[in-house]
Amino acid sequence: MVKTVGGYVTTIRERFTDRESLSFDTLSPKPVLPMRRPCFSLVVLGCVCSLFQLSPIQAEAIDDPILEFTLELPAEFTERSDIVDSRPDIMYAFEYGESAEGELPVFLMIKTLNGLISPNGLQEKDMPEGFTGTLFKSKWQGFDVDGAEVKESLNGIDTITYNVSIPLKNRAIQVMLFGPADRTEELATLLPEILDNLKGESNWSSDTATFTQIFPDSYGPVLLAVAIGGVILSLVFLWFASTRTPNGTVLIVAIALYAGSWQFDDVNVREMHLVIGMMRMVGLGGGILGLIDVIRRSKAKAPKETDSSPPDSEPESGS
Repeated sequence: MVKTVGGYVTTIRERFTDRESLSFDTLSPKPVLPMRRPCFSLVVLGCVCSLFQLSPIQAEAIDDPILEFTLELPAEFTERSDIVDSRPDIMYAFEYGESAEGELPVFLMIKTLNGLISPNGLQEKDMPEGFTGTLFKSKWQGFDVDGAEVKESLNGIDTITYNVSIPLKNRAIQVMLFGPADRTEELATLLPEILDNLKGESNWSSDTATFTQIFPDSYGPVLLAVAIGGVILSLVFLWFASTRTPNGTVLIVAIALYAGSWQFDDVNVREMHLVIGMMRMVGLGGGILGLIDVIRRSKAKAPKETDSSPPDSEPESGS
């Protein structure tokens, strides 16, 4: 991000927890209005008009109908639509308070992530190579959500960024709070206030989130065991169903399961990937069972049709 403050240009590059970097150009701050000596009323009128044109729009409560979340911001936040216009993955951007001449501002940005996120918490081993930040947990609607604190020195200015991932039901978002390092205490106090005011339905359930937080190393093996057991039970059920349903029923069900699994490929959640894998394994196994059942019944039906056909009449012998 290139921010012009008091005639100085500061280059800011943020590293995020989803292994992406963000760069954008912001507009220059409000210029100083020149004071001339014409009529006093014209000066006042010109200043007022200039303020209306150049001042950021006062931030209001966010009500996002697509991702279905709301956020009420403190009055000190003002909208920065220029940041939003520069990057499509940045949904909302705001500047906090007013910066003194030459001071780096505090920014709040909300970014969309690629799909949903799992309640299984982030660990240092999950972070990209070269990550030098600190992972932490923050509260959001009773859940312990993942956050990362990233400290950088950019053009001689020490900065700090708090990135917190929010597991919304339709698509996850990331709350990013950025500012100079000398305002760390202020940012650390401001972040929970922002998260408390962010409301939306999550794709996490309270029971699953609690289990993963208590047993972070056991969650993966438990999911795998559930998947294996589910596939075996499903195949056993299809085998029994093949003996009690019309010919070809199991084959149709298997094809539908396998085809239906491809409808969820864009869901980026580990639990959903597991369900997709189960559907495809059951679909393939069930397809084999269905084919065997169709062939077996066809062979069993053929002799009966032959036996039930009337015998050819013998020709009458001549007298």
